[in-house]
Amino acid sequence: MARFAIAALCVITLASCAVAPKKPDKFTPGDYSFVKRHISWLIKREADKRGIRGVSVALVDSGETVWAEGFGFADEAGKKPATERTLYRVGSISKLFTMLGVMKLSENGRVNIDGAIADYIPGFSIKTRFADAPPITIRSVLTHHSGLPSDYAKGMWTDKPERFTSLIGLLKEEYAANPPGLVFSYSNVGFTLLGAVIENASGSRYEDYMDTHLLGPIGMKDSAFEIKPAMEPFVSKACTGNREERLWPLRDIPAGGLYSNVMDLARFASHIMSGGGVVSDESLRETLKPQNVGVQLDFDYRVGLSWMLSWPGLDYAGPVINHSGATIAHRSVLAIIPGQKLGVVVLANTASAQGFVNMIAAETLKLALEVKTGIKPPRKTEDQPKEVEIPGEKLAEYAGYYVAG
Repeated sequence: MARFAIAALCVITLASCAVAPKKPDKFTPGDYSFVKRHISWLIKREADKRGIRGVSVALVDSGETVWAEGFGFADEAGKKPATERTLYRVGSISKLFTMLGVMKLSENGRVNIDGAIADYIPGFSIKTRFADAPPITIRSVLTHHSGLPSDYAKGMWTDKPERFTSLIGLLKEEYAANPPGLVFSYSNVGFTLLGAVIENASGSRYEDYMDTHLLGPIGMKDSAFEIKPAMEPFVSKACTGNREERLWPLRDIPAGGLYSNVMDLARFASHIMSGGGVVSDESLRETLKPQNVGVQLDFDYRVGLSWMLSWPGLDYAGPVINHSGATIAHRSVLAIIPGQKLGVVVLANTASAQGFVNMIAAETLKLALEVKTGIKPPRKTEDQPKEVEIPGEKLAEYAGYYVAG
């Protein structure tokens, strides 16, 4: 029996799931009815195939949420459907909000993002093996070029985690992984420290500051960095394979602790598209500007302040700003094409769903872009492999045992 079911008083036959909706010869700009039909079909087919229990999706055009829907179950055992209001722990999408909190404090003159992070965190230090390494700046943390370790796993997920600021003391005996500025190296540790910067610079608890200065003004009324009683009925379960996972409390809240739904994240996407007002237009432009153009080891990968600025397969659409997220079993992605004012959010409650949410987001944006502008994905060209004859004695030079790591 297929695990993935539509929570409605209707029967979806296997035949209806097997055949994709027929694509119209021509789209009416702004009419996203085919996008809804096709992506709904794709979600049902792929979620059933991959064993994904629940997923929610939202599509935004020019500040308006034109589609939001849930599929499958937020709680399969309890037969509770996933909806557009289902709350997921969105993981590293949280970093975008932490970044905006820092930028807001920068505008108020309380933080210099080019200053050393140690200036804003009394007692912070980390060992280094790199002589003459420059200081770790807030900007280098925001772009994942700080050289800080990726994670400090001990105590990250536990029944009663210590306050995230406890990480400051734990890092004193750790070593930096790289000198600052050398290479893009993703760091949850760095963004957890930015939570401490926000607390120290604002004089408020991180969670309270984010509620008051970010989530509230954006209109994200269902979202928070800590579960409140009113939120509990909407929080999705989480699954790994056939096993329900406990939603373990997280220490590193500024790096990945936000609970949200597709409606609130669609509001956030609209806010970014319009300039909003939580931060100035100048600050917003800075967050979206490539920050690592001169970093040779990053090659063509581009990152802004927290935003990832490239998405393979969607480069024909123009810049695509995006961020994904993963906790123990929740998976998420948010992507925006700023030049076309299109955005998508996909959230799921199954550990194996990261490739799925990325695929659904990409397909939604591709189809929505075609509906809105007529721009289609370029046709794929089949590159024929070139045959090269290599002498046997040359091949013998490469004889041996190899390990793929």
